[in-house]
Amino acid sequence: MANVKRDMFKWLYGALTGFCAIFFLSLLSFFSSDAEVSTFLVISITCFAACLPIFAACTSAHISMIEDDISDKTALKAVENESGNRITFAGLVLFCVGFSSLIFSLNAVAGFVFVWLSLYMVIELSRFRYHYLKIKVSEEGNQPNVNFKSVLPFYTDVNVKYKGHKRIP
Repeated sequence: MANVKRDMFKWLYGALTGFCAIFFLSLLSFFSSDAEVSTFLVISITCFAACLPIFAACTSAHISMIEDDISDKTALKAVENESGNRITFAGLVLFCVGFSSLIFSLNAVAGFVFVWLSLYMVIELSRFRYHYLKIKVSEEGNQPNVNFKSVLPFYTDVNVKYKGHKRIP
């Protein structure tokens, strides 16, 4: 994991933390205490409340790795362990559910369109990634070991083998 990638994760988690914080600030400015709140808005509030400390902790972890100038190998081991994967997955699922619930709270039709198009785009982008990985492997003169399931987001056992690939233990 290059230092650039650690910077990218720092900014990504920082942006997600900021989104959660701005959600609450905008919610406070638009709603009075006696306003009727929909179930979808309650789900959204709960999910973003859970995401805020998760993403803030991830941002802090990436900032500390950069400031401590740890090696790429150490950073990769620290981030890609079972606990790190669970935390990241939980944060992203909560964020997706919270954002979808926010749109559903505004309009049910818009919520269905958002969820349907989001799922469609995950599948289409996975197909796109599958094809460019096949091209990459074929350009290097190796037999592709890429299947469609391995390029789906959040799939943990991704094994794309090509000449020169080294897996860090």
